[in-house]
Amino acid sequence: MNIKIEWEGKKSIKEIQNKFKKELSERAILQATARALNDTANRVQGHIRKEVKNSYTIKQKYLTRASNTSKKAYPTTSGLYAEVSYSSKPIPMIGFENNAQVGKHKPITVTIMKGQSKVFRHAFAATFRSGHTGIMQAGRYEKGKFIPGRLKTNSGRVRITELKAPSPFGMAFSEKIRPKIIKYVDGYLPGRVQFFLEQQLKKITK
Repeated sequence: MNIKIEWEGKKSIKEIQNKFKKELSERAILQATARALNDTANRVQGHIRKEVKNSYTIKQKYLTRASNTSKKAYPTTSGLYAEVSYSSKPIPMIGFENNAQVGKHKPITVTIMKGQSKVFRHAFAATFRSGHTGIMQAGRYEKGKFIPGRLKTNSGRVRITELKAPSPFGMAFSEKIRPKIIKYVDGYLPGRVQFFLEQQLKKITK
């Protein structure tokens, strides 16, 4: 899923652009704005990772591969904006702070959001043939919700499912983090537009 970063509708950006209209062409202004949007998109990724890391116990390897800049802003396109893509695929619960051990039959405690632990009394740790270790439990997911129980597969075996945690997108747009990201973009983007417009002006005044 995507997070769109755009300037249209932002009065502060329009006011900055208007200051340069006498010296710069419309295309030059759009080029500078596009560079500012792309720079902000790159910075937002790092800022979201920082905020997620501050609020959740997610392991670094799951965090670093969760996002990328999926669309860069170009001055020739209509609706100038950049996008940061965040995976909506739930992260394995093993990717967060836990006490799971393969071969140990004891309740597993998992802390997804810092300060909020949950005990899974019927879960266990197992290693797949691929080498990945997961926290497993009898049951299945329906519409994103785990339904525990000794449900049978078509072959008659008990269905064992790997337990999942929120997706990167779900964490980035949680009630706790989303307002901070909006505030960051609103504070960072105008300064970058100003900077890149000044850079454009320097090119033609040399």
